[in-house]
Amino acid sequence: MVTALPPAAIDIVFGRQHLFFRAGVWFRPEGPNYVVVAPPGVVAPVLPPSYSTVWIGGASYYYANGVYYTQAPGGYAVAPTPPGYDAATMQPPPGVPPPVAQSTPGTRFVYPRNGQTEPHDC
Repeated sequence: MVTALPPAAIDIVFGRQHLFFRAGVWFRPEGPNYVVVAPPGVVAPVLPPSYSTVWIGGASYYYANGVYYTQAPGGYAVAPTPPGYDAATMQPPPGVPPPVAQSTPGTRFVYPRNGQTEPHDC
């Protein structure tokens, strides 16, 4: 809980409530204060500055602070965590083999950010 929003927080109206977004953190008013919340399926006009692009099941997602986003009209929609993935680690559950990568022109590489294994193409 914080008593004031960070500078330049974006006010996003979702249904009948206001949510505030700044650098990948979502806030909801609670009395005179603000609490950090997991965002509902809202559309943010920008991605957090520290996002990573990940490909899961052939679809691209943008991931930051435990939240997945997909491109949507007007910005980036908060997406449900892809089935079988942990929102906090971006990893499949233990025992699930990683998908086999096929190298093609324009191959993207994923580099470790949070203690993951060696980089691999995807």
